[in-house]
Amino acid sequence: MNLQPTRKTVAHIVILLGILAAWYTGGTMNRKLAADRAARHPHLQSLETAPPAVLFTTLVLGGFRGLLVDMLWLRVSVLQDQGDYVEVVQLSDWITRLDPNSTEVWQFHAWNMAYNISVMMPDPVDRWRWIQNGIHLLRDEGIVLNPSEPQLYHALGWLYQHKIGGTTDDAHGYYKRQLAGTMQTILEHGFPDYESLRNDTTRTERLRREFKLDTTVMEAVDRDLGPLDWRAPETHAIYWAWQGLPLATGNAALPCERMIIQSLSELVRHGRLHFDRETDTYRQSPDTNLLSRVLTRFETTIQTFDLEGFHAGRRTLVTDAARIFHNQGDPATARRLFERFNAELPPPMRFPDFETFIKSPSDTYYLEPRHNHDVHPNTP
Repeated sequence: MNLQPTRKTVAHIVILLGILAAWYTGGTMNRKLAADRAARHPHLQSLETAPPAVLFTTLVLGGFRGLLVDMLWLRVSVLQDQGDYVEVVQLSDWITRLDPNSTEVWQFHAWNMAYNISVMMPDPVDRWRWIQNGIHLLRDEGIVLNPSEPQLYHALGWLYQHKIGGTTDDAHGYYKRQLAGTMQTILEHGFPDYESLRNDTTRTERLRREFKLDTTVMEAVDRDLGPLDWRAPETHAIYWAWQGLPLATGNAALPCERMIIQSLSELVRHGRLHFDRETDTYRQSPDTNLLSRVLTRFETTIQTFDLEGFHAGRRTLVTDAARIFHNQGDPATARRLFERFNAELPPPMRFPDFETFIKSPSDTYYLEPRHNHDVHPNTP
C-alpha cells in the first residue's frame, strides 16, 4: 500500500496549520502593538489619510521615518517657493504626524495657515477660520505633544499679539471683534471676578474647552500684571508667553519675556475696550492703570536682560504715556513722565522743555516700533 500521498497531505496540513497559527499570532500581536502605539503616539493615527505611497513608505521605513520627513521637507520648500500654500498645508500635516516632536514644523505649519493661507481668502469669515486653524494646531496639538517647548507657547502668543492684535491684515478689526465677542459671552466685561468664577463650572469649563485657559493661571497673571481685559488679543498673548516663560532658561526666555512686555505696553496704549456686540462696534482707549505694572516689569526684566531694546522700549512707553496723560487732562503726571524719559535721552535728542515735546510730531521720539509688524516667526 502506497502511503506517500498521505504523508504529503499530512505535511501540507501541518504547513497550513502553521501558517494559520502564525497569521493568528501575528494579527493578535499587531493589534496589541497598534493599541500600544496609539496610546503612546496618538499623532500617528491620522496617516490613513496620506497617499498610499506615503503610508507604505512609513510602514516600511519604521525607524527611518526621518528620511521620509527630509524628503517631504524638500517638497515643501519647492511648493513654498512656487506659492502653492494649500498643498504645503497637507504635506506639513503629514510631517507633524511623522515628526511630532519637531517644534519647527508646528510653528511653520501654524504660521502658514494663519498668514499665507488666510490672506488668500477674500472673505474675513474664511480668513478668521484659517487663523483659528493655526491657533488650534499649536494649542490643541503641538503644545499637547510638546508641553515643555517654550517656542510653541511663544508661537501661539504671536498669533494673538501680531495677527489678531496687529493692524497689517486689513481684516484685523473683524478678528478683534470675533475674539472679544466670544470672550464676552463668558466674561461679560472682560475682567474676571475670580471668586465667583471659581464657583461657576459652566464658565470655567468654557474657558478651558474653547480657549484652553486655566483660571488659576489667569488669576496669577492678573495678580502680577493686571487687571487685564481678557477680550483683548494682547492679554491672550501674555497668557501663553507666561506659560512658556518658566520652561525656558537663559536667552531662550527672551522671546516670551519680550512678548509679555510688548503686549503689556500695547495694553497701556489701547487696552481698555468699549465693545458692543449688538452694534458690532469696537473702540479702544488707553489703560493708564497698567502703567506702573509695566514699568515694574521693565525694571525687573532689565536686571536679567540688560539689553538696549528693553531700555528703548521703556523710554518709548513713557513718552507715549506722557502724551496720554496730557490728552486726558492730567498735566502734572504728564510732566513727571516727560522729565523721566527726557533725562534718559542722549543729549542731542533731548527736548528743551515740556511744551516743545507736546507740540512735536508724535513720531519724532520713538526709539522702538510700537508694533513689530516687520517681524515674523522663524520658519525652517
